Amino acid sequence: MSNPEEGFLQDCKKPGRPPSAAKARLRERMPQEWSARTFETFWHAFRMWADLSIDGLATEDDWRALIKAAERPNGSLNVSKLERLTGRFVMTCILGVEQTI
Repeated sequence: MSNPEEGFLQDCKKPGRPPSAAKARLRERMPQEWSARTFETFWHAFRMWADLSIDGLATEDDWRALIKAAERPNGSLNVSKLERLTGRFVMTCILGVEQTI
């Protein structure tokens, strides 16, 4: 057991990964009614696209097309569908297959 007077407890850091500033900024721009789980699904889709974008395999137009394809008739975004479409897009880019969004 640590002795608090020795300073060990004060030197301990919080467990887990440090918070992402980019993720926090993006969260502020998304609808506030989204649950944490919905945002995590969106974040996963966004990261998949961003990784391709960094490698020069995807463009902002591709992201816009993915979002447009995942929109519901009332204009809201189906985040699960966006994640699914983004995953397919990633696979077609990796395999080098012609893609249609």
